[in-house]
Amino acid sequence: MNTKPSSSSNRLARDRLYMGFLAMHAVATVVIVYITISNDPLMMGASSGTSNHLWFRWLLAHEFIFFLPTYFFGIVGLWKDDLTIYPLLLAYGAAASTTTATCLIDLLFGSHDSHLTPKQLLFLLSSYGSSDENLYSRLYAVSMPCLQP
Repeated sequence: MNTKPSSSSNRLARDRLYMGFLAMHAVATVVIVYITISNDPLMMGASSGTSNHLWFRWLLAHEFIFFLPTYFFGIVGLWKDDLTIYPLLLAYGAAASTTTATCLIDLLFGSHDSHLTPKQLLFLLSSYGSSDENLYSRLYAVSMPCLQP
């Protein structure tokens, strides 16, 4: 009896290993490019390991612990027209608005080691906030006097 695994199963295992390696490094590369382009003080602070942005690291963990599963449960609940999903979606909305407001306030009024150009600030506001152009111009007008050295 031949107990040696077939070459196709070896190839499949190797391909899965390569795909996992590629996926991990693709995510890491996207984060590095994002931080380089945006000069994002929140992400740089979270990756620095200091306690200054501990709150932001918790928000990132909160994304995976609460927001991501709730997003998928919400899709399924809405698809099935299940009324019991609405309290969870209400909690999702409250948490999302609170975390978004916290990030926007820190970006606009927090003290950061990195100096943001107006273009980077608008990019970060669009990353963390709404896609309303009028909102950006109002936030930009309010925040620019605060950002001047």
